[in-house]
Amino acid sequence: MWSHYCKVEKHSMYVEDDKECNWCGKTQPYNQGEDMKEECPISINDVVDHEDGSATITMDLDEPTQGILIKQGLQYLIDEMRVTDKIKVLDPNEFSKENKTHKLTNDEANALFHFGFLYAIKAGMKGLETKDECLVRADADDAIAKYPQIKENINDAYAVMIGEIENGKFVDNEVDQFYSTLSKLIEEHKT
Repeated sequence: MWSHYCKVEKHSMYVEDDKECNWCGKTQPYNQGEDMKEECPISINDVVDHEDGSATITMDLDEPTQGILIKQGLQYLIDEMRVTDKIKVLDPNEFSKENKTHKLTNDEANALFHFGFLYAIKAGMKGLETKDECLVRADADDAIAKYPQIKENINDAYAVMIGEIENGKFVDNEVDQFYSTLSKLIEEHKT
């Protein structure tokens, strides 16, 4: 199955592999095969520029990318609230898994996705959050899920990578350095 935004139905739809959409006639892009998903997590379908300078962008995103943008939207809100409300957390609280897990409604997920997407656009304008960096964040989140005991170390390594990139270092070098550090952290944790 492959997904696309159908201009006729005006929402994302799934179509059988190697078949065209029954409504709009769109055919499966060459880059939407299962083996290519990691290479192309975002597929822009349409961009409509408006007179006021805004634009409407229609795209297909794979699930990990949607998750990244929702998480980034939540982080963006937290960061903004800490700045505007001058919130300081003195001592970390311990929460149960149930209290840390919240099932989002579609409206809540859409709002967080919107904020995450806006952040990604702004960051992209500064040269940040390239495809490589998004994939690195996803890999960091996967490692945290497997090794929650070293979450802080993984997040620190990721923050160092982003900081170096913001300071003008080459993205490829910093990404390589992050993966090297991540491998060392995991090996040290296993022993």
